Amino acid sequence: MKLKLLIALALLALCGGANAGEYNAIQVASACSGELDKTDISFCEGLLQGVVSGHDTLITWGYLKEPVICVPGDIDTDRLAKIFVGYVAAHIERQNHTASSLAMNAFKQAFPCK
Repeated sequence: MKLKLLIALALLALCGGANAGEYNAIQVASACSGELDKTDISFCEGLLQGVVSGHDTLITWGYLKEPVICVPGDIDTDRLAKIFVGYVAAHIERQNHTASSLAMNAFKQAFPCK
């Protein structure tokens, strides 16, 4: 069981994007808003899509028994970015947490599984 958890955490870190753990939520929210540079939007969307894809991979491979988020198939990365930015703005006290952890919280709130 410990090995499965370790593998699951490693996969989530890898799927979250290169060096995703080095970025806090406010840094990525700024990138998502295009405040820094328009090319940062691609970084933002890639990181957020990586969080969703990582979650889906953990479900597919059986590392998570139940989905935590249920993102509809028609949601695009632009919408994910808007949800993330809104969540970060509404939770100022968590802005220094990792972007990937706040993304999961934002998507869990926006796309709960029934």
